[in-house]
Amino acid sequence: MGKIRKTYDITFKKKAADLYLKDGMGYKTVAKEPGIGHSLVRLEAENELLKKLLMI
Repeated sequence: MGKIRKTYDITFKKKAADLYLKDGMGYKTVAKEPGIGHSLVRLEAENELLKKLLMI
């Protein structure tokens, strides 16, 4: 059997992205505390940046 895929709500992802973007923490550091993959933080931060750029 395959692995069970974890899902995270949008608030959780946004909070992780904000720690990375606004607080200047590294994405690996942000991911370490809640035990999530660092790629999730990086991808969500990129999504947040794209949303801001497209609103201009």
